[in-house]
Amino acid sequence: MLYTTILLLIAVACNKEDQSLIGKDILPDGDNFNVEYYIFDSINAVTIPGKKSISNNRGIALLGSYNLDPNFGMVKADFATHLRLSSTTTIFGDSIQIDSVKFFVLFNGDNAEDRYYGDKTTELHFKVYELDSTIYYDSTYYSNFQLNTASNNLPICDTTFVPNYENTSFELKLDTSFGRKVINAYNSHTTITNEDFIKDIKGIYVTTDSVSSGGSIMYINHLSNNTFIRIYYKSKVNNTLSNREFDLYINSYSAEINMFKNTVGNIQYNTSADYIYTQGMGGPIGNLDLSFVETYSDSGKIVINKAELILPNENDAIYGSPEKMYIEIVDTTGATNLVKSGYLNDDKTEYSFIITDHITSIINKKETKTGIYIYPANPTINAGKTKLINNLNNKNIKLKLTYTKY
Repeated sequence: MLYTTILLLIAVACNKEDQSLIGKDILPDGDNFNVEYYIFDSINAVTIPGKKSISNNRGIALLGSYNLDPNFGMVKADFATHLRLSSTTTIFGDSIQIDSVKFFVLFNGDNAEDRYYGDKTTELHFKVYELDSTIYYDSTYYSNFQLNTASNNLPICDTTFVPNYENTSFELKLDTSFGRKVINAYNSHTTITNEDFIKDIKGIYVTTDSVSSGGSIMYINHLSNNTFIRIYYKSKVNNTLSNREFDLYINSYSAEINMFKNTVGNIQYNTSADYIYTQGMGGPIGNLDLSFVETYSDSGKIVINKAELILPNENDAIYGSPEKMYIEIVDTTGATNLVKSGYLNDDKTEYSFIITDHITSIINKKETKTGIYIYPANPTINAGKTKLINNLNNKNIKLKLTYTKY
């Protein structure tokens, strides 16, 4: 504690600066006060394993695999979802012949660069399975959840191609046997509901093989009407043979689950290093210790005007860094207290978080939670990664306090 206090006094001596306060010139004589600041740049920070996050019913699905950095290693994203009937009053007719079954998938993102993260030139091996276990809309699933039974079945799609992110969508051709099974399940009921259908056709599981290098993870708009399965078939209705179609949708009533697998590379957890590694999809996160702030209450009577946490960033010139990050204030048990957002500056060199209320509470002994987790915003629908500079080339994680002393 004495050593920490000495460091704080040195920091005060070296980093204190008087500033003019707007409006000071109109205050009565004798009401002058100083606005000053301290910068703390010796903050204990390490990388720790990722924490699980709720990953179901997110509206956006992640699909693919990348291996872009030897430190982060390989990451893979899959999803499972219910399918909903486009109609419960369809008459399929007689002499049904299934011509083809296609899964049309809409990318999420207005521009090509917003539709994926990674190397868009890498070929991906896609597989689709029919679920043989039940998933539930009203259950909670986390990012570490895995389906263990789907791989025991033969895939209803097995294809390889390079995704074209310039297009707004892509399609996967499914086995015609799946179309036949859907129609048979439908016709087995005199009247059918979506609840009946989900008992017969539990859903689909969509995955890709892991890549050894390169690769990409795509963002998929689950809930768009342009993401659907279409069964193309012929049948006789009133003795007339015609080409027909029937659609299955994913909508807001569908259970849909994002699932992730991470194989961490050269990251050393819980060890002070030049970089803090953070990644979405259940990947590694940063952990800061702000307990040194507790000793700052000995510095006299002050009011904290602003507390800014600054995280230097080493931007990946090829793949980029997330535009938005979260910090999560936690206690010693890992329980969340507060989540705040921070944004990457224009030259992509640092993230900034305003945590004035939290630091004030610590100084005033009203708050004892001094641990902070750092990770990309919305981690179960964010495939991004970045390295935060911890102590390298005169760049450090900093806490800047702007305060009024009285």
